[in-house]
Amino acid sequence: SIQQKKAMKQKAFAVLVDPDNVDQHGLLEMVALAIECKVDYFFVGGSLIIKDNISLVLKTIKSNCSIPIILFPGSNMHIEAQADAIL
Repeated sequence: SIQQKKAMKQKAFAVLVDPDNVDQHGLLEMVALAIECKVDYFFVGGSLIIKDNISLVLKTIKSNCSIPIILFPGSNMHIEAQADAIL
């Protein structure tokens, strides 16, 4: 869908979620705001992920909206099958 938007000269809006810097309540608020603002994608990841909660972050996003999730991994340890795509 990113390539389709580019071919149609449309812009896309992505929100980066760093699993180390979000709690469950904040993530739910972010998802609600993303729906309201018509966000196209969630990028989930970061260069250094210390907390072991990527799976929970992906599950929370997926269970509360249909916005595609694209992993932004810092290493191969940050890859999760629940994501829709990977950078």
